[in-house]
Amino acid sequence: MEQNTTQKTRMVNGAPTAPAVANIMEAFPDIQPDQVITHAELESVIGFPRRSNRYITVVAAWKAALFADGNVLIASVPGIGYRRIDGTERVGYSGRKLKVGIRRIKHAGNVALSTSSEGLDSAGIRQRDHVARVCSIIAHTHAMEQRALRSGNPIQELIAEKSAATQKES
Repeated sequence: MEQNTTQKTRMVNGAPTAPAVANIMEAFPDIQPDQVITHAELESVIGFPRRSNRYITVVAAWKAALFADGNVLIASVPGIGYRRIDGTERVGYSGRKLKVGIRRIKHAGNVALSTSSEGLDSAGIRQRDHVARVCSIIAHTHAMEQRALRSGNPIQELIAEKSAATQKES
């Protein structure tokens, strides 16, 4: 009975990734900004094809280790491999991650808000209300910060508002 390695299955306590990650670190010790590491290079080091679950798991562990150990961020180059990104690209990357996260938070809030209290006990109702409240606070804060960012320098605006309020009181 042969197992399809691309089929999504959950494996608990599988083979450790540390040896394969160490092999990749040894093969690519000092990754420079914009250096591309191809899938073929990684396949030869890992020993598994790029569409296998093992390859995906090891590459994810390698990327996490690089970020944790040396603040090195690796991004995907579709169809080619991976490369190190720095500077403005890191800010863009974090912005995209934030945007996706905010969408997920808003969706979670909508699910909580649209959940009927019928069939929920008091703990379930409290949890539903908490999730909805936290999600709405995060969405509101995000919207307010976007407005402040679009309008200019938010710190200067706060200083101007405070000084205007102080002058009105005088």
